[in-house]
Amino acid sequence: MKNIPLSAAAIRVLLQTRNLALKKRWGQNFLISPPTYQRIVQTIAHIAAEYQSPGPDIWEIGPGLGVLTVPLRAIAHRLTLFEIDHGLIRYLKETIPEIVCHYDVAAHGIETNNEREAHIALYPGDALQVMPILWKQGANPNLIVGNLPYRSAAALLLSCAQSLRPPSRLAVLLQREIADRICSQPNSRDWSSLSVAMQATYDIQQVLNISRNSFFPIPHVDSVFVIARRHGHYGDFPRVELETITRAAFAARRATLRNNLRRTALLNPLTRTQLLASDVLHRIDPQRRAETLSVQEFIDIACWLRGHNSNLPHFKDAKIGTE
Repeated sequence: MKNIPLSAAAIRVLLQTRNLALKKRWGQNFLISPPTYQRIVQTIAHIAAEYQSPGPDIWEIGPGLGVLTVPLRAIAHRLTLFEIDHGLIRYLKETIPEIVCHYDVAAHGIETNNEREAHIALYPGDALQVMPILWKQGANPNLIVGNLPYRSAAALLLSCAQSLRPPSRLAVLLQREIADRICSQPNSRDWSSLSVAMQATYDIQQVLNISRNSFFPIPHVDSVFVIARRHGHYGDFPRVELETITRAAFAARRATLRNNLRRTALLNPLTRTQLLASDVLHRIDPQRRAETLSVQEFIDIACWLRGHNSNLPHFKDAKIGTE
């Protein structure tokens, strides 16, 4: 790829000459600010430098026109791409010849070739569906990057945080609302199950505010470039049970913890009764609302659930990014 398209005019010409059409449902908004682009690339390069030679294994979600893919291939030991748009896949293959496509994983959940032999592997399809397959096969990326689609950003973040092997670093562009939620604190309106899940696993930093005018087409919201670094503050906590309790606790924000747990279908009736009568819940005070509980308090309840061998079949069936 000789010229990286970083202007609205350049992208329009590229789309027209390549007969490509953007699809609103996939949230395709391309960065067109060279200073912002340089800052993001430099930040990712600094993160990659933390890993010893031959460098980190990097996953890029939604490479689009390849503006990040080009610098990433120079710093990654192995680079794995996830792209849902077949027109953009065709463009990436034509402009970056070393890309090796793996269609069988996306279509059938199987691997016919060893993708680790390729320096750049591309998996067509929805990253939310393909990434869990690779995690189950033992993939363990060091760093995940990308301009995450607005409609699926929260789910993609959860898939990383809830994996049995969460990536050690995330460097992603998010809409302002999601960035504020994952950086929020208890007793705020942004504190949510997503906040708890992310902060249980990552220290999160908002690095760069990005105006909506820095993208083409112009979206309806501003964005933030966020860095998340995995920590071990809470040890090996039970991730399945943590999301179960946070989903139940935040089901109705103005309801008390007790009332939300009484109504939840995520726990079987016996477990609900035992939890409501447990010492851990009474130490926390079931009359509080979920928005007042800390990460540690949610983890304490999750550990109680794990210790009591709670049956969570419906949640496990819908779990993202776990084995």
